Amino acid sequence: MYKKRFKLWGFVKNKESDVGSMMALSKRREDQGKMTRFLINGRPVNLKRVDTYLRRKKLNPAQLRAAAVASGLESRVARYLSCRTPSPPPSLLRSPDIYRRSEAIIAITRTYVTTKLDPSRLTVEEIEQVNISGGFIVFNEARSCEGMLTAKAFQPAGRMIRRLARQLEHEIKFQSWFVLSSIFKMVLELCPEWVEVATHMIRHAVAFARVYIRSVHDPLREALVSLDGCDRAVLIPTVISAVNCYRNRISELFGEHSLAAIESWSNYANAADLTTGHSSTIEKAERGRRQHAIQFGESDMRTIRYLYSLADLEWERARVLGSDLSMVLPRLQQLLECAEQAGDWPAVESAHAGFACVYRELGAYELAEQSMWAAIGTAIAAYADNDLRREVLPRLVHRYTILEDWLIRSGKHASAWDVRERREALLPPDEEEVAGVLGFGSEDTIG
Repeated sequence: MYKKRFKLWGFVKNKESDVGSMMALSKRREDQGKMTRFLINGRPVNLKRVDTYLRRKKLNPAQLRAAAVASGLESRVARYLSCRTPSPPPSLLRSPDIYRRSEAIIAITRTYVTTKLDPSRLTVEEIEQVNISGGFIVFNEARSCEGMLTAKAFQPAGRMIRRLARQLEHEIKFQSWFVLSSIFKMVLELCPEWVEVATHMIRHAVAFARVYIRSVHDPLREALVSLDGCDRAVLIPTVISAVNCYRNRISELFGEHSLAAIESWSNYANAADLTTGHSSTIEKAERGRRQHAIQFGESDMRTIRYLYSLADLEWERARVLGSDLSMVLPRLQQLLECAEQAGDWPAVESAHAGFACVYRELGAYELAEQSMWAAIGTAIAAYADNDLRREVLPRLVHRYTILEDWLIRSGKHASAWDVRERREALLPPDEEEVAGVLGFGSEDTIG
């Protein structure tokens, strides 16, 4: 009796067709750079309940979305279900021009990535190189800088920021395939805690673009100029939406099982703090890893990169679902063994650091410190090679900063001081600091 009354009044529980419609609509609006809020009978939908529903029913979000599009549910939404773009809270209300600028950044990014990653303009070798290089160039300098700023190590952080500026100049000068996504990644690494540093670096990126990119209509230059004028209140959601443009293009170009697609989705999920999709992406990554292992072997660089992405995705899934983090340990051990066999020092270092973070979360502090020292030892061995120093330095500084913080928290102040001295020895004062120049780059460089 009560079920008939609820149906008559329009009160319904989650239904597979409704969830499929919501996911299809959300994907379409996401591609347009719009955020979405769903309402059922005028009441906001709690997305955590939708996540619980998907897990309980063991439904694949991607398959459900595809089925909804194929069956036309995207255009035949139930009358009680509606969607809208959420309004910002009163404290964040701004002029409509600010949101138009945000939409312009997303549109320019879509134009840039479509033009830059046009298969008709790329050779087979270039396409393969794009796939291997991944969807995002991770700014290790930005991550190291963020860690040192958080630890209040401001002097070495300033030196690392100048290194970041020089790396940024190099990327813009040669316009690598993922230079814009690298800049987005830098912003997400530094925000929201250090938004002033991020906006300062954006201004320098604009200056570099004006020096090395002559055309004012170049999509990269236009995107950077628009990003420089983006209001801080909408900077992060704008960047996340722009990053999603890369993710969609990479998936279209290489397929959902490709290494570039898996890595770009992982970066997007971490930035957007997504609570769904990890399990289905892990399945795709495992499928891609097995295919590469059969074709190229377990010690191939791409197979190892798949393992690294799998470890990262399994960590995020455990964190989001609140499950046991020890489930990540077998994957890290698999990564470590394959990386040691291949002699891939970045993967070996990352595996040891991964063990350290998991042990730390599990309360095994001594094991965490031992694993972090193992990561540092691997990086120091690579640092002895002059050709690798530029790549190794930010990793090594970042590991030292994390270990110093752990030692201080454990009351081991003498050991923490020793670690700090080792880190500072890696970042001697540069010419600008000695001369008393506070800027990030020389005037003749940034124009």
